[in-house]
Amino acid sequence: MDHRASVRAVRALAAGPDAFFSALERAPDYDAEAFAAFLTHHKLLDWVAPVLTSERAEPLVSAAIRASLIEYQATRHARNDELLRVSEEVRSALVEAGFGCLFLKGFYFGHRFYRDVNRRHQGDIDVLVRSGHFEAALQELARLGFDVTTNLDDGKPVAERLREIRGRAPAKAPHAVTVRRGATRLDLHWCLDSRSLGRMDEERLWAQRRRFSLSGHQFETLCDEHTLAFLLVSICGDLRRGACRAKHFLDLYLMLRELEPDGGWEDFCERQREQGLLELAINVLAVFFSLWGCAAELPRLVASVTPRLHLVELRDGAEALALMERPRGNAENRVWFRRVHPRSRSRFWAWRLTRGLPHTLTRLKRSRGFSLSEG
Repeated sequence: MDHRASVRAVRALAAGPDAFFSALERAPDYDAEAFAAFLTHHKLLDWVAPVLTSERAEPLVSAAIRASLIEYQATRHARNDELLRVSEEVRSALVEAGFGCLFLKGFYFGHRFYRDVNRRHQGDIDVLVRSGHFEAALQELARLGFDVTTNLDDGKPVAERLREIRGRAPAKAPHAVTVRRGATRLDLHWCLDSRSLGRMDEERLWAQRRRFSLSGHQFETLCDEHTLAFLLVSICGDLRRGACRAKHFLDLYLMLRELEPDGGWEDFCERQREQGLLELAINVLAVFFSLWGCAAELPRLVASVTPRLHLVELRDGAEALALMERPRGNAENRVWFRRVHPRSRSRFWAWRLTRGLPHTLTRLKRSRGFSLSEG
């Protein structure tokens, strides 16, 4: 049971348990242990566990797997309760200090697109504050007991990250700092994407924020357009690092299914172009369609993406799968990322005609014509 067959079953669950079990039964070379390993690696257990622990799943999974899934669910539900409690604590502290804060992905995705926060894996908390409030927000987190001296992602001092953010080239700085209190990790964002910082209208972003309610708590998050753009940027970064999981594409799939009826994809593409993110968006969507095989479900989006496929920096579906499966630190993934998300056009072409020239010449020798129906 390969990656695409596993994904088809995961995708089918959005249509209900019947579709899910039908996909598993039709899957070639179905192996319960291999499928469970796939779900674990790609952080999809939360999504699939409720159906795999049902009576109907008994012929498809062993008693040992079902027992482990039941135990996993109990642990994850307790973990989510704790993350929600900390989220409300952080929200209250930042609001009382006079700062707005937007909660990204996480519980909002689980609440809106998964219809149950316990159906989506959440490992940490992502919070966005206005760029001018970033240092003060860090101090509030310190007051709450978070260790704000070290950035957990790379082990470097937070003070060093702050110097980069406030220095002469903030576009080279990371868009967030990761801090921790006990077992809880929190990513504090000062922007959504530092590379497109000069083209992003921060006031528009905050003016278009939306509210959502969860367990009696009121939170705020991004509007749909900014949520989707941030998700595409996040997936692109994960692909660069070799850290992308099928869970990230499940987020994208469930979101696109909900947004598809309203269309508006041409306007979305145009605004991504204005912010220098169009090539990134088209490339991530190309990988997604290739691996998830759901073009027929999203005809309006496909109609907007297809004329822009010349922007795709992949030869075919096999290369898209390789991009997904390469290990952390792979040089080819970094080259791909640099081509689809350059810091500036002048620097991009200088790199492409010098250090990136061998890759450019190699691609010129290959046939191009990526199809969304591949895979």
